[in-house]
Amino acid sequence: MQSDVAGRDRLKALSIVEGSSTTPRWASVSMHNSFSLADYLLDETCTRESQNLFLKPYRFRDLNRARQNISLLAGEPPLTLDFLEVGEELLAACSDAPEPDASLNNFERFAGTFGGKSSLYRYLQDDPRAMSALAKLFGFSHFLSEILIRNPEYFDLVVDTHALSHSVSVESLSKELRLSLSSLNSVQGRRDAMRRFKRRQMLRVGFRDILQLADVPTLLREVSDIADVLIGASFELACQEVMQVPRDNPGLQNTVPAFSVFALGKLGGRELNYSSDIDLLFVSGHSDDRDLTRIAERTFKNLTEATGEGYLYRVDMRLRPQGTTGPLSPSIASCLSYYESWAEPWEWQALIKLRQVAGDAELGKRFAGFVESLIYAKQIDVGTITEIQHIKRRTERRSVESNGLSDVKVGPGGIRDVEFTIQLLQLLSGSEHQALHTGNTLNAIEALANVRQLETSEAKRLKHAYIFLRKLENYLQIVHEFPLHTLPTEPLELDQLARRMGYTGDDAGELLLAHIQEHRAHVRRIHLRYFHDISETSTPGAEQIENLLPDSCSTGEAEAVLRPYGFEDVTAALENLRLLALGPAHVHVPLRTRRLFLQIAPSLLNAMSSSPDPDQALNRLESLCSAVGNRASFLRSLSRNPQSIEMFATLGAVSEELMQTLLSHPEYLDMLMSPGIMTPEKHLGTMLCELRDRVTVEKDHDGKFNALRRYRHREMLRIGVRDLSNLSDTVTVHREISHLAESCLKIAFEIVCEGMGDLPFEQCAVIGMGKLGGEELHYGSDLDVAFVHDLGDKELRPTRLHAFCERFIRALAEWTGEGYAFKLDTRLRPEGGAGVMTRSLDSYEEYWQEWIEPWERLALLRVRPVAGDDELGGRFADRARHWNRTKPVDEETLISLRHMKQRIESERAAQESGTIDVKLGPGGLNDIEFTVQWLQLRHGAIAPTALTPHTFEGIERLWCCGILSEEEYIHLQQAYVFTRRVDSRLRLLDPSAPALLPKSGRELDVLTKSLRYQTSDAATGAELIDRYQSHATRVREILEKRFMGTG
Repeated sequence: MQSDVAGRDRLKALSIVEGSSTTPRWASVSMHNSFSLADYLLDETCTRESQNLFLKPYRFRDLNRARQNISLLAGEPPLTLDFLEVGEELLAACSDAPEPDASLNNFERFAGTFGGKSSLYRYLQDDPRAMSALAKLFGFSHFLSEILIRNPEYFDLVVDTHALSHSVSVESLSKELRLSLSSLNSVQGRRDAMRRFKRRQMLRVGFRDILQLADVPTLLREVSDIADVLIGASFELACQEVMQVPRDNPGLQNTVPAFSVFALGKLGGRELNYSSDIDLLFVSGHSDDRDLTRIAERTFKNLTEATGEGYLYRVDMRLRPQGTTGPLSPSIASCLSYYESWAEPWEWQALIKLRQVAGDAELGKRFAGFVESLIYAKQIDVGTITEIQHIKRRTERRSVESNGLSDVKVGPGGIRDVEFTIQLLQLLSGSEHQALHTGNTLNAIEALANVRQLETSEAKRLKHAYIFLRKLENYLQIVHEFPLHTLPTEPLELDQLARRMGYTGDDAGELLLAHIQEHRAHVRRIHLRYFHDISETSTPGAEQIENLLPDSCSTGEAEAVLRPYGFEDVTAALENLRLLALGPAHVHVPLRTRRLFLQIAPSLLNAMSSSPDPDQALNRLESLCSAVGNRASFLRSLSRNPQSIEMFATLGAVSEELMQTLLSHPEYLDMLMSPGIMTPEKHLGTMLCELRDRVTVEKDHDGKFNALRRYRHREMLRIGVRDLSNLSDTVTVHREISHLAESCLKIAFEIVCEGMGDLPFEQCAVIGMGKLGGEELHYGSDLDVAFVHDLGDKELRPTRLHAFCERFIRALAEWTGEGYAFKLDTRLRPEGGAGVMTRSLDSYEEYWQEWIEPWERLALLRVRPVAGDDELGGRFADRARHWNRTKPVDEETLISLRHMKQRIESERAAQESGTIDVKLGPGGLNDIEFTVQWLQLRHGAIAPTALTPHTFEGIERLWCCGILSEEEYIHLQQAYVFTRRVDSRLRLLDPSAPALLPKSGRELDVLTKSLRYQTSDAATGAELIDRYQSHATRVREILEKRFMGTG
């Protein structure tokens, strides 16, 4: 502000206009008030305190900024004189705005861009209404203020009261836009022009709103009309780019293939906000048309891409068929198919607002007609309403959790309650009343009242509430063009919002809140009267799980729900749940399938929690569900058979190999879920019949062995599930696996014999040894075998016999698409790997007599025929037992066996750090088997009934013969069963790994839970280790006494 005396004297000299007797308004005001704006600006003795007192009644909060703005507006003489003519009226107008500070500040910024402040002041002096309107605009909306400040040429638009009093038709808007584009040649230039057009029109509509020149429905329609015109222009521009259509072809129908743009949501209902996203659907007349896809992509780009002039709209295409995974421009045929067969209830609800906004009119009419006939063809059922309500309640609850009751759109009694109530009533009654087929909410309210589907009083309340809430929502967004829906929490911001809504006084904010609450209470009451709360019909826990399914679910929410179930990788668990419920991104899962999942979800998660490894269990169950193909059928089976959920959880947690079998052959599910098949033990004869039936139907060698491999994996799966489900004990499990192996050996022998018919291979036998001989195979066992023949010298052809054995071994061990059957180990034959593959029975006896090693005598205790010539195999076993029984056990044999045992313990039983070797470690399986075999070998001559290849049976026979004491018998039998069970479970967890028992950590917890030693999470693993070591100590004591000592 000029402070020199000369400047002030000049202003005073000009205080009476030269040649006129009229007193200026600012001078007149100065004479009637104790302190005026003239004193503020002209009196050099005016202090800052006096200035602040002058400004205080105008409601400015930042007085420093206000003084700055006044100084800039007043400027230098003679501009100050012009400003004084309008200054006090301007300050008064600013004080009436919702934000006085913003009003004055924006006015000052606008005056600086206007092109001459004096001319602006003189104009406002002549048109005080324009000054009042500008002050209100500048203090009402920063968004609209920026448009005018950056485009002062729009001044004529906002001060033309006559023009502002009337709506502009879509046709006029379209004509104006076409005119502005007509002189522009470049695509970028036209895109920029469209953005400028939007700003100008939004300023016009916003100014009409601020000046209360149009009601809310009209304003929403006008904002929607602007979007319609710009979408149409964006589409035409895209067509011109892609199809090289001449710009003077306004209709495009004769050149562009069938393509239509439809609006959904608020734009579809012509109810668009200042900052709404626009929901669009592109529909093409043909599928797989690259040009149509490019038109869709360019249209989307023209609307959304930011240029130097900003962007047009945020466009949401997720309402198209299959959402984000579907094509951008689906064909009309694919849309019809989708909506008829796959659309969810909420998608039908969204189609209520479908409206064509651009493109081929004929195609648009056909598609809109189909949609209308589809959604209103018949009255929707209760299940559909329930599903829509369920989705709404979930969204509403999240809003309340995040924003309390401040969300006027989604919160209880908000805009969504009105829209959902009306749309559900439309779906319920639209099949009977054509008048209800409208996408506009207010029109639908009126129509529902007219056909008596909504009481007149309720329709009136809903209409008033909807208009009030939409106005409120618009005024939340008009400030900065942000898509806001929540009420401000700061008192100042709430007061400013209330003043925008037309409230005055110091309690404006409180009055606004009271009226908001009143409207929302009415809306909520009406909504609940028509559509009751369905929470009581939900499966306990299902709703909590369903809340995890949307992408909007936060990590914290997932952690809170899933961590208590024992999941370590919550992110992976959440992804698996979503895959189970929703399917992969490229697959559409019907609503009924999702509902099936949610019905069993609580039971499923409880089963996962109880399983040894919840993470693995859920991951593998999801893989199984995907492999099944018919997801709905699988989930339905689980819901009808809850026990199967626990079975699959345990299987998935423990055995990757067995689960992989099921993934490769999901047809085995019926077997696993059939109590009649799973409950009883399956004996050798049954397995042989089943396997022979499967092999017989195959034509060739490869087909037969693939059938054998499939049967092997099927039965191993059945046995493993019986084991994990506690349907069989450890001894039975090993016996069934051994019978399965024996069945495969017998049938494989027959198949190979068929393929090599030049020798009577039927006179050969396969001898089971080791665990196969003792019927003690576990899940990862190789098969120890030897071959014996009974061919005379004339028929003896060693090369062919060797080839037969090699082919037999190879056929069983060969990997194909069906996996392999069994791996065979022939190293227990005479001379081991260096010996011939097969011998005659006489040759075996000669070897035993002359060259047998002491350890081989132990191996002979566990022989039995398993394939080939049963009579020959029986003679082999009898002679082996007889020879062993009659051959004395001398001191040399004892010393040799002791050395061997010590060598094994020193060379092979070196325990890894933190683990216990349950097979070769002290007191492990090897010690138990060695003790039994040693006692059988030593006492077999006087107690032949003690000779049996089965370890468990051998312990009992040794006790019955008086060789073991009762205490030793009990200890050995309990230790054997327990240790074999631990060993077997370790093999299930990892068939290829050595049987090492971890002493601590997660692996021990998984093992322990799989064995069902669950006293407590903290003590379970320690209890298992203690029990194992107790057994091992007693076993070792018996071994040292009986073998190392004299027993």
